[in-house]
Amino acid sequence: MFETLKMEQNSQSVSKQNETVDLLDIKNVLKNSGIFFSFNGYISQNVLGGMGDVIEAKLLELNVDNSIVNRVFAVFTEQMQNVMNYSKQKSINNRDEYESLGISVVGFSEQKGKYFIGSGNFIDENDVKSLSEKLDKINSMSQTDLKKYYKAMRRSGDEAHHRGAGLGFIEMAKRATEPLLYRFIPSDQDEKFFQLFVYI
Repeated sequence: MFETLKMEQNSQSVSKQNETVDLLDIKNVLKNSGIFFSFNGYISQNVLGGMGDVIEAKLLELNVDNSIVNRVFAVFTEQMQNVMNYSKQKSINNRDEYESLGISVVGFSEQKGKYFIGSGNFIDENDVKSLSEKLDKINSMSQTDLKKYYKAMRRSGDEAHHRGAGLGFIEMAKRATEPLLYRFIPSDQDEKFFQLFVYI
């Protein structure tokens, strides 16, 4: 019996040693970063609806003002649409829906006293320059200028990107309290990881 117990303990020890991910560490990183919602995986319209419901319910549970809830929800939706439109990593699920690989986080920054919505996905290297120029232009505008620019783009149709995401960044900037924070992180030769954060 003692030998059996010893073998079981050894087996448990080996199993622990073979673990490649410490989920408690990940949980603590999210908590310490103020993140109360996170998702990493393939995103489709179907999945988007479910995630939106979870975020809205959590914000209402925290007694967040409705105007902020609406802004967070709108920015989250725009970010996920951008992931679905721009992500280089896509597949088709069993419902014949396109799914795009991406990551999303929503949380509250104690330091800033603001809610934030972040997203990330791999994009084609050829999209980096135009995307960077678009975001820099939007970040240079006042709220009044953003509204005028949005209306002008709607009328002209210049922002009708063949994969969408044309007016989405302007919509986010209109709801943000700070400039859109973005980075392009090097990956493989023909792609970059695009990271975007919006503070409300």
